[in-house]
Amino acid sequence: MLVEVGARRYACQAVDISAQGAKVSPQVALRSGTAVRLQFVPPDGPLVRLGAVVWRVDADGLAFLFAHNLEHDRSGQQAGPTQEARNDVVRILVVDDDPHVRAVAADTLTLSGHEVDTAQDGVDALYLLKQHAYDIIVSDLRMPILDGPGLYRALQRHYAALLPRVIFVTGHADVEPYTTFLAQTGAPVLMKPFTRNELRLLIEWVLEP
Repeated sequence: MLVEVGARRYACQAVDISAQGAKVSPQVALRSGTAVRLQFVPPDGPLVRLGAVVWRVDADGLAFLFAHNLEHDRSGQQAGPTQEARNDVVRILVVDDDPHVRAVAADTLTLSGHEVDTAQDGVDALYLLKQHAYDIIVSDLRMPILDGPGLYRALQRHYAALLPRVIFVTGHADVEPYTTFLAQTGAPVLMKPFTRNELRLLIEWVLEP
């Protein structure tokens, strides 16, 4: 099994794997909340690619991952732009109650050639979603008024095509109820504090066809 963390790829031993997740013995230290990619070839089938979030790492170094099938997510529904954003410019909505995080993320993504809007919470984000079509949503988890899980549930009801293109940024991935929420959704997670390059790499991964 190969485990990809950002731009790096590591060979790992799969102790157990199922449609819901995997238990691996990694050659690299993983921490709770890290977004990774898995690649493996089962005995009776073709190459499988999974996106996953590290749930926890035990004392023996075994990382417990909760995964979702990237191929299914991307072929089963049309993710991404729906109306005005059908062009070469990627439009991204950054949602975070911290003005510094919003500014850094917006600046990083704008310099990468993307078109970026920002919102301070889930309510502002839903208002902007009524005005524009977005390719990716980058959202904090813990926010006032409407938090990340609340925004995700609203997307499930009204903008389901965007769900494979939702990224969470947080410093609370290992705190309940967020740990359970992230495991259930399988959404990519970027742990705070993050670097500009980590954000760029994760955006590139989510945009991969």
